[in-house]
Amino acid sequence: MKSKSIFLFSIILFLTVVSNYSAQDFKEVDKTFKMDKTGTVTLDTYKGDVTIETWDKAEVHVYAKITPDEQFWGTKKRTQLENAEVVFDDSHNSVSIKSKYNHEDSWFGSNTMAFVNYKIQMPKTAELKVEDYKSEIKIYGVQSSIRLKTYKGDIRIKELTGSINLETYKGQAEISFTQLKSDSRLETTKGDITVSLPGKTAFTVSADLGRRAGFTSDFNINREENKKKHAGSNFKREINGGGPVLNISSEKGEIKLRSN
Repeated sequence: MKSKSIFLFSIILFLTVVSNYSAQDFKEVDKTFKMDKTGTVTLDTYKGDVTIETWDKAEVHVYAKITPDEQFWGTKKRTQLENAEVVFDDSHNSVSIKSKYNHEDSWFGSNTMAFVNYKIQMPKTAELKVEDYKSEIKIYGVQSSIRLKTYKGDIRIKELTGSINLETYKGQAEISFTQLKSDSRLETTKGDITVSLPGKTAFTVSADLGRRAGFTSDFNINREENKKKHAGSNFKREINGGGPVLNISSEKGEIKLRSN
């Protein structure tokens, strides 16, 4: 009888340890905020997967999952989770979301930070601002303006109706417009940016390209100049009669204009 009790106690202890260990593998945050449909959503993050979708509700829903970066050398997983949190600041017309890290070095002097993975749902007519270092970001269905700054993040934006101000150092970006409503700016140092617009879009291209920058276009921007890819040149061209200005700037990245 005694041996059975010891056996059962051992099983319970084992399951408790396993359960506690699993609970330390990630942290979750789930919040919903009321916000005007024309308000502003701001995200400040460092690394992880970010998916932003839009809806007709006058509210912002944020789900965040914090997971450790499983590098062999670096800060322990448990410490990474303890050092990472998501903080909010909200009002009737704005919601601010931030990945916050309390730094603590490992034995080797490095600081490994956890991934903060987001799924955000926001009003489709709200303004979106994102500041990032190296996340994978997907944005769908925004019908307003986007302001996005990243160092080397990968960006996918679809069904954009409005405008964008994008600044990246060496990240990759693909932006698909449903409609370009106002002036936009795309700037990269050595990243690649692909912009797709409906073929009948009336807009103006204003370019500032470095000597090692590449540029190609499906739109009619002087065939001879296209062959040269406008390397090391500034130019301004009206497409389909002209309209909102698409400002593009690159030092040595590749910028492509595509007709969708």
